[in-house]
Amino acid sequence: LSAPQVLVSLQAKEVLLAFGHRGDWPTYGFGEATFRGEDLELLPRESRFRYRGIRVRLPYPGLGPALGALAALAAAEILGYGVEGVAERLSGLRLPPGRMERREIGGVVFLHDAYNANPLSAKAGLAWLAAQPGRKWAVLGEMRELGTRALELHLEVAEEAARLGLRPLYLGPYAKAQAALGGEAAEDLEEALRWLKERVRPGDLVYLKASRAVGLERILELWDG
Repeated sequence: LSAPQVLVSLQAKEVLLAFGHRGDWPTYGFGEATFRGEDLELLPRESRFRYRGIRVRLPYPGLGPALGALAALAAAEILGYGVEGVAERLSGLRLPPGRMERREIGGVVFLHDAYNANPLSAKAGLAWLAAQPGRKWAVLGEMRELGTRALELHLEVAEEAARLGLRPLYLGPYAKAQAALGGEAAEDLEEALRWLKERVRPGDLVYLKASRAVGLERILELWDG
């Protein structure tokens, strides 16, 4: 792991403090935590890590699924269940469509992660993308329902993308402000599709992330059109 190291090492206690929690709360994560995952591998088709010496394999790529699996293992341990059995069941995990869903169209690999989006899940997806080899593209649409901090949080994601060395294609009301930090802006899905068609080649990887209402999956539906 190199580029996403800062995100992976996020201190869970700092997140709790940001939400006003005090006290000795149990935490989980791949950095300093009560329930700690180790040796995380963010691979193109799957994720792997170790927990209490047990090898855990998930049939989905991405930091988000890995964190979810780690949460399940931590909960199982708290409740007194054997983590070996939980790890075995996680190897057969099936996620809903639009959550790190891999599709290949015309030789281009798409990771459709646009079932929904928030700043943390967007950063997690970008961390995974940054760790992948070869030519890669990120298309980031609007994250809805962020209230008065919407612009600030969209810029926060753009800053993380720039830190990871990525130049996403942004859509939505904050796209131009985000692109000013490194990347491009599209007015709508049709313009985004044209932009991608001019640049993406077979063998490339394209990551799609936005809130469900944006309808970013239309890019997949129209790709061969």
